[in-house]
Amino acid sequence: MDSLEYLDDLIREYLLFRGFHGTLKALEADIKGDRLAHLDAERLTQVLLAHARTLDYVALQDTWGYLDRHVFAALSGSAADTAQARKMETALFRYFIVCAMQQGKPARVVEFLSTIDLAASASDWMTWSAITYVKKPAATPPFDVYFTKMWFDLFATSLRNFLERAFAAMPLPRLLNFNVERIQRKSLELENSKLRESVEYWRSQRAVAAPAAAMPAAPAVHPDDEPYLVLEECTVAVDDDTPRARIAVSRDGEWIAAAGEGDLVAKFWPTSKLPTTSAVRVVGSAPVAELLWWDSKKLVVVFANALRVVHCETKAAQEVALPLNQVAAAAMVVPPLPAHPWAVAASVQGVCVVNVRTTEVSGHAALPSDHPASERILHVILTAAPARYAVVCSASRIYVFEAPTLKLIHALTAPFAPLGCFGLPDHAVALISSRGQVATLSCRSGVVDPLLSYSLPGFPTTLSTPRACCLVAPPSDGTSSSSSSAVAVPVSSGSVATLASTHSSDTTGNGSAAAAPGQLQPSHLLVADLIYLVPAGRLVQNLRNGHSAAGRGGGGGDSGASIRSGNTGTGSRTGSASDLVLIGSESVGAAAASSRTGGGGSFSRDGSLANGGGDDRVTCVAWGRNVVAQGLASGAVRVFKLMLV
Repeated sequence: MDSLEYLDDLIREYLLFRGFHGTLKALEADIKGDRLAHLDAERLTQVLLAHARTLDYVALQDTWGYLDRHVFAALSGSAADTAQARKMETALFRYFIVCAMQQGKPARVVEFLSTIDLAASASDWMTWSAITYVKKPAATPPFDVYFTKMWFDLFATSLRNFLERAFAAMPLPRLLNFNVERIQRKSLELENSKLRESVEYWRSQRAVAAPAAAMPAAPAVHPDDEPYLVLEECTVAVDDDTPRARIAVSRDGEWIAAAGEGDLVAKFWPTSKLPTTSAVRVVGSAPVAELLWWDSKKLVVVFANALRVVHCETKAAQEVALPLNQVAAAAMVVPPLPAHPWAVAASVQGVCVVNVRTTEVSGHAALPSDHPASERILHVILTAAPARYAVVCSASRIYVFEAPTLKLIHALTAPFAPLGCFGLPDHAVALISSRGQVATLSCRSGVVDPLLSYSLPGFPTTLSTPRACCLVAPPSDGTSSSSSSAVAVPVSSGSVATLASTHSSDTTGNGSAAAAPGQLQPSHLLVADLIYLVPAGRLVQNLRNGHSAAGRGGGGGDSGASIRSGNTGTGSRTGSASDLVLIGSESVGAAAASSRTGGGGSFSRDGSLANGGGDDRVTCVAWGRNVVAQGLASGAVRVFKLMLV
C-alpha cells in the first residue's frame, strides 16, 4: 500500500486537468475522513485505541463495523479467521470498558452494554455487565488481568498484526496493480544482474589466483570532473606490519585514529604534526571492533567487549563493559545538539545501545535465533537524521531495528554480501556489492527497490575489505571553494561500512545546500583511491593520479604513548591522565619504517613502499573535512589533505 499517496496525487492532478473541481472537493473530503487511515495498520490501531480511551463507543462500533464489511471480508473466510476477528472485537470493547472504569465513568459502560443483546452474544458480556458493581475491578478476577500493562501490550500488538494481515489480503484494484508488474520486471532484471555478478566474481577470483595475474589499470577520469586538489600527501609508518582494519578521522580533520586487524590497541595522531609525530595508544583487553568520533576531541573506541571514550588532549577516559561478546561492528549518532549521543554495537549474539555521554548501556536485543553462529556481523548503519532505524548486516542477512529501542522490524535475506553501506534520506540504506552494484533498501517496507539501483563504473575488482568505502557530502558551490580548510563534512565519520553517524545539515558548518525531502543530496563516495558522485554513479577523481599542489612527505612515525584503562569490570569509570599508563613518547621516523620492513624497505615520495618493503593496497578509508586517511595492508596509514577547486 506504499503507492496510495502517490496515486492520490495522480488522481488529483487528473481531476484538475479535466476541470472536475466538484469531484476533487469530494475526494479531498473523503481522504480527510478516511476511516481506514490510508490502510496503515499502525495508524488505524492508534485510531481505534484513541476511540476507546475517549470513551466514544459509537465511533468505535462504527469503525469496526466498517472494517468488518469492507476489510475482514477479504480474509479467507475460514472459521479460524472469523473467530480471530470476533476475538479482536471482544478484546477491543473490553479495553473500552477498562478505560471507562479507570476514568470513573461506569455510566458509559452501562450505555455501551445497552447496545448489545447480552443473551444472544457469544462472548461472556453477561459477566462483564457486573463490573460496574465491583468496587475494585482491577484487583478482582476475572477482570484484573485486563487492567495490566502486559495484557494491553499483547492486545495492541495482536490487533496491529491482525489488521496488517487483513489489509494484505485485500484484492488490489487494477489502478494499484500498475506498479506491481513493473517492480516484478525490475526484480527479475536485478536478479539476472546478481547472477552475472556472481559469474564475473568467480571469473575474477580465478584470474587473481593465476600466478601471472596483473593488477587492473585505474579507470581514466576526465580532468573536468576532478573536484579536489591534493595539497599534501604523506605516509605514517606504524611499529607493526598488521594490515590496518579500522580508521577514523575527526569531523574537523584534526585527528586520525587507526587499529590493525585483531589488534588490542587503537592509536591516534594529530594531523597537524604528520608525518613525523607521536601516537597515543588506547589499550584494551579484546580486539578493536570500531573507531568512532563523538566530536572533534573525543574518540570512541569500541572493543569486542567494551566501549571506551577518550579525550584526545586530556587523555581522560570512560569505559563501559558491553553485554555482548565478540562485537564486530558499531555505529554512532550525534544529535544536532549532542546532549545524548548514542552508539549501536553488534555481534552474532545481538545488538546493544550505549549512551556515549554517560557510558551506560541503555538496552540490548538478540538477533533472530536462526542467524548462523559462524556468520560475523559486517556492518551497522544508522539511517539519516533523525536516525530512526539501525540496520545490521552480515554476508547473507539484514536486520532492521527501530532505534534506539532495538525493536526488530524486518529480518531479510541480503541481495548480495554487502561490501559497503551508507544511510540515505527517507529511512533507506544503500548496499554496495563487490562488483560496484548499488541497491537501495527501504527500512520502512524492508524491500530492495530495483528502480533505485545503479552501478559504479571502474569499481576496484580486487577490493576485498568492507571498510574501504566512505561517504561524504560535498559543500555547495560558492561556500567553500576558496577555502582549503573546509572541503567536505563526512556523512559517516569514517568507514561507511560501519560508521553511519548522522548530522543535520544545519550543524555541519560547511554551507551545504539542503537536499529536497526524500532525495539524496549529491555526495562523494570514496572507494580506496577513487571518488564517485552518488547517486549519479559517476567516477569523478582518482587520488593516485598525481594531481598535487605540493611535494609529498616521507615516512612518518609512531609513538608508544599508551592509554590503558584500569577498569576491568562492568559499569563505567571516569579516568584521567593520572590513571593512564604511558609507555614511551618519542617520535619514530624513517628508522621505524626501515625496521618494520626488515631493514630494507623505505617509503617513497608518493607514499608507497619502495624496495619491495610492503603492501600498498588500501584496506580501510576515512574522510573528515579536508583530510582523507587510508589504512594500508602494509600496516601504514596514508594521509591526503585536499582542497575543493
